[in-house]
Amino acid sequence: MADCWAEGWTVHQLTVGMVRGDAISDAALLLRDWLREAGARSEIYAEQISAELAGEVRPYHELTVDPGRRERVIFHFSIGSPISAFARQLPAPLVMVYHNITPPELFFGALPHAAAATAAGRWELGSFANVGLALGDSEWNRRELEAAGYPETGVLPLAVDPRRFSLAPDPAVLAEYGDGRTNLLTVSKIAPHKRQEDVIKAFAYYKRLDPTARLLVVGGVLAPRYQRWLEQLVSHLRLRDVVFTDRVSDAALRAYYQVATVYLSMSEHEGFGVPLIEALASGVPVIAYAAAAVPETLGPAGILVHEKCYPVIAELIARVVHDHAFRAQLIATGRERVQAFAPERVRAVFRAHLEPRLVA
Repeated sequence: MADCWAEGWTVHQLTVGMVRGDAISDAALLLRDWLREAGARSEIYAEQISAELAGEVRPYHELTVDPGRRERVIFHFSIGSPISAFARQLPAPLVMVYHNITPPELFFGALPHAAAATAAGRWELGSFANVGLALGDSEWNRRELEAAGYPETGVLPLAVDPRRFSLAPDPAVLAEYGDGRTNLLTVSKIAPHKRQEDVIKAFAYYKRLDPTARLLVVGGVLAPRYQRWLEQLVSHLRLRDVVFTDRVSDAALRAYYQVATVYLSMSEHEGFGVPLIEALASGVPVIAYAAAAVPETLGPAGILVHEKCYPVIAELIARVVHDHAFRAQLIATGRERVQAFAPERVRAVFRAHLEPRLVA
């Protein structure tokens, strides 16, 4: 029988956008399920709602809060938007979950509207007087909250749902790329702060060591101008076997992880880094640039690089591919690391943070 520690309470969530497969959206859906299982009434309210979630998520302007009732609101903060002003005027104390805001300078030239929104978000970060508890989804994010002046902070990591890795992989992806060739994989939206150009440059050097290797860039396009520049870079380097995908289904993503030989991340800003953990959970060794919260997320698993020296990164990839004992060690350590983000562990942390807030 469920422990109904939130019985009699209403705990809603507020966020900018909701779309399946997005890390913040998936986190909000999981928290909603946990709250309902704990006896609370719980809905998610958002400004932008994908068609597939239209029946599950409500428009944010429909959210009302009665300060005289047993109600709380969890506010997921990640970018500047009209949601911020709406959240600031809510009469109930907020619990903020901070997913980090990419520095706007990383978007300059490629995504001007994102640069403006992230600059606004950076300004808004310290403007919420009605936040009682501010939680970062990493220690890196928690320190930003502390620096912004929030008196009570903590860490609520993102959970990695193992059900995503029990899906049947997309057979079409397996048939096309599961042919025994080396597949380097990177998963994220095409955006300048993810530095897919550095992944391509590292791949260009590795291609000299393994001419049949492929690079799979999975996740869809956030910045079309940057995407075009990446395609020009591939052409300039005369590279073959670089595959860009659009947004993919969970079954297809499962298949891409299954065919991957090495996961490579050169991102320069990650507040957490869900694909890193997904790769480890899939038994894929990870090589990542040690930026922002990446070292904290990977912990003892994976290989961190502190300089983008592409020939050296290519040699590291080659060792992971060909040194079977080293590869097996990385895979084993990765699977151990994933346990830190198991839903049952994160659920206990969530309860420990929230339950003391549910007092009349």
